Amino acid sequence: MCFTILPESKLLTAKEDIICHKVLGQYENKLYSVYRNFRYKINKTYRIFRWLKSALEKEELKFNSISRGFHSYTEIPRHYYLENVAVECIIPKGSKYYQNYCEYVSNKIKIIKILKK
Repeated sequence: MCFTILPESKLLTAKEDIICHKVLGQYENKLYSVYRNFRYKINKTYRIFRWLKSALEKEELKFNSISRGFHSYTEIPRHYYLENVAVECIIPKGSKYYQNYCEYVSNKIKIIKILKK
């Protein structure tokens, strides 16, 4: 999943928790990201410490996309593969994030619950 930066996109700071959604894989009651196979646990806050600091990440910005960070959707996706699950998340207050028309990319995220299919 690669986040597309729009011309009006700016790096923002969350003034309050932001509700968002992700599509994750689930195997034997374990959750993992579909693209990077990153393991998630419910109610644990995940953080990237050096987000958008390295030369590689700054280079990505020149191409109007960000591949690093925690990617999530503004709304529950309508379609996803049957073996995956939609989850409700929050981008915690104080997090840094970008937003486009349907996605967020942030330096922190917390998985709240699995949504029913």
